[in-house]
Amino acid sequence: MIRVNCINLESRTERKNHIEIEFSDRHEFNLRIVQAIKHEVGAIGLWQSLIGVVKEMSLYDDEYFIFCEDDHTFTKHYTSGVLQEGIETAKSHNADILLGGVSWLETAVQVSDRMFWVDKYTGNQFVVIFNKFYPVILGITDFENMTADKKISELSENKFVIFPFISLQKEFGYSDATNNNNNTGRVDYLFDTTIKKLSKIDKVRRYYCNMR
Repeated sequence: MIRVNCINLESRTERKNHIEIEFSDRHEFNLRIVQAIKHEVGAIGLWQSLIGVVKEMSLYDDEYFIFCEDDHTFTKHYTSGVLQEGIETAKSHNADILLGGVSWLETAVQVSDRMFWVDKYTGNQFVVIFNKFYPVILGITDFENMTADKKISELSENKFVIFPFISLQKEFGYSDATNNNNNTGRVDYLFDTTIKKLSKIDKVRRYYCNMR
């Protein structure tokens, strides 16, 4: 089974209930709910929580683990086979991380039928983190002025996302880490916009592949 560490603030019981339901029939995962570190700046608490999880996972011999936020939601495109295929493809590209879905990205290059390389991105709700990237995360000391996803974007050139997305973020009407996402409907809008962007790239690639 794949180790999944999902962070959750103790007071956010509705989120804990949500994530437990998401994984309830996914026997390929070993889900562990980790009590998130509370900080007056939500993004800093998220960083501290992530670093704590990575530090613990570095004690194991696993090639990777999944870091999960409690608003993660599986899409209809998720299967264990799609995830395993994605992990193997990502490994072949020397990936540091593999994302289940992103709410925003700056640049994307399609590297296979079901995967894009990405540059800057937002959305850490479902992330496969490979062990070669652990030391980089654990070496971070300045994380006060940047969210976890943006900092990871800066630190790694080997970031990939599965497409169609296997993960989205559930709208709860508030965000503990990103103030901009407190507006109802914003998260859904961001994901929809990014999906349309990648769908256009994929459509063009398929068109020219069919011309061969």
